[in-house]
Amino acid sequence: MRPVRRPRVIVPTLARGGIGTQTALDHRRRRRGAADAPLSFTDHWNRPDVRGLLYAVHGRSCAYCGGLLPRNDRGDVDHFRPKGDVHEDPLHGGYWWLAYVVANFLLSCSLCNCSCKRARFPLDAGARRITFAERRRLAQEARLLLDPAADPIDDWVEVGWRDPLCPIRPRPGLGPRKRQQVRTTIDVFRINRDPRLVGERMGVRDAVVKALGEGRDGDAREWAVRYRSQSWVAREILDDQRPDLLPTPREDQAWLLRELTRELLVALEILQTPPGDPFVKRATEELLWALAVLWRDPPAGDPAEVEAFLVGEQLDGAVRLKARELGSTRECGSSRPGGAAIMG
Repeated sequence: MRPVRRPRVIVPTLARGGIGTQTALDHRRRRRGAADAPLSFTDHWNRPDVRGLLYAVHGRSCAYCGGLLPRNDRGDVDHFRPKGDVHEDPLHGGYWWLAYVVANFLLSCSLCNCSCKRARFPLDAGARRITFAERRRLAQEARLLLDPAADPIDDWVEVGWRDPLCPIRPRPGLGPRKRQQVRTTIDVFRINRDPRLVGERMGVRDAVVKALGEGRDGDAREWAVRYRSQSWVAREILDDQRPDLLPTPREDQAWLLRELTRELLVALEILQTPPGDPFVKRATEELLWALAVLWRDPPAGDPAEVEAFLVGEQLDGAVRLKARELGSTRECGSSRPGGAAIMG
């Protein structure tokens, strides 16, 4: 489970007048006519602008297991609260009104989304599940899954890096309910039971410990960049052993900018070689949107720093075109689940 920031920009698909918002409004009209009216969900969340936004706030790692998305897995846009029937409560009808709200989206590997979580969204025993009519109270819902964009993951979750299997566990001193949330999330996503995932964490642990032992501080520091795979392991080690080496938010941002730019430059080179490839064109669009989001909504520092970097890479012109199409949450209303942009 990796901390994920909430975006403060709105992409065209999810802005007022965007196709995702229009679909959401159509769903509301249908449900006004009949509370059980059937709804169909077009995957507007897979449009390049939405995916680009998620790459800008997630990098290329799964929000749940922390694993790097492999080349053959672009990542699933997971609905944190299921848009359809909820596994634990099929009569509820799902959180359909959040289907096109970006704050309900998380970038997930296909294994975490399709095999582990699916339509699961457990609550405390006996807790009432929030309905559309009660949507303003959504933040009070007694959910048992951690939300990496709302909960203080670093404060609640620790990596037992000295343990041979490098387990993820609740931090000491948590209250009973928070501890239950951490444990439930670990169980649902098989964080400590998937051999490959455990092996990834062990590999990062061994690499960081070795780098520190050999005086390669820079290598150890790079493993701890928040957007890197299993960076929570490296960050925990450095926090214990060398807190002076922990990357700053600006360094995290600089790393992500370099990675996305490197990928975009390769994609642009490929596009110069005929025939045109729709897959490469789409990937290029996603990367341009990701950089536009980082320009308009940098996680650290000043947008001018991002602009200077893009100018140096001669990408400012192409990215600027996308950045001009971005709105802000202040303009469009809150992007919180249940917020005013769509749900008011």
